[in-house]
Amino acid sequence: SNSGCERFPLASIESLVLELSEVTENPSFGLDIGEFIHPSDYGIFGYTMMNCSTLAEASKLVVDFGSLLNQSFSVTLPESKGDMYFQLEDNSQTPASRILLELYLSSVVQLGRFLAGPEMYEDVILSEVHFQHSPLADLRKYERIFKCPVKFEQDKNQIIVSRNILAKPIRSASPKMLSMLLDKLTRLNDDVN
Repeated sequence: SNSGCERFPLASIESLVLELSEVTENPSFGLDIGEFIHPSDYGIFGYTMMNCSTLAEASKLVVDFGSLLNQSFSVTLPESKGDMYFQLEDNSQTPASRILLELYLSSVVQLGRFLAGPEMYEDVILSEVHFQHSPLADLRKYERIFKCPVKFEQDKNQIIVSRNILAKPIRSASPKMLSMLLDKLTRLNDDVN
């Protein structure tokens, strides 16, 4: 591809993640990274999110362009009874993918809070977080980061959140900028896929 967007092979990323986990003796370091993520860490994707009008629109962006971010998970956003389920299907099912899943879900939450802005940060409240794997750290760490009940060995990897929360506006939204960035993101996605 001539997009200038090189992707690391998934196997290389997974072996690096396992090595980091062993070297740091911290199997839950994915949570730590996700907790301090900033939209700019995701490049054009993050800047596009910052210009969406609501958290729901930003979430949909992850569904539409998620393969640009991560090849090992597919994202869906089913709804039911006023709740949205941000679900991650783990396509690789490797030991490293548990760490990457925790990084992904903790960064999604952090990005949502960041996008809502400092005055709305505390209003981004999740109903529950579910993981298919068993905990990689003390349960209190998960509850501190997600600020809600966290359940393990569940049927799905998901964040459950009220649709009202996702209707919250994004403070930095610019429809004009969003349109321009979406065009660029779409071209990039077409080049890569």
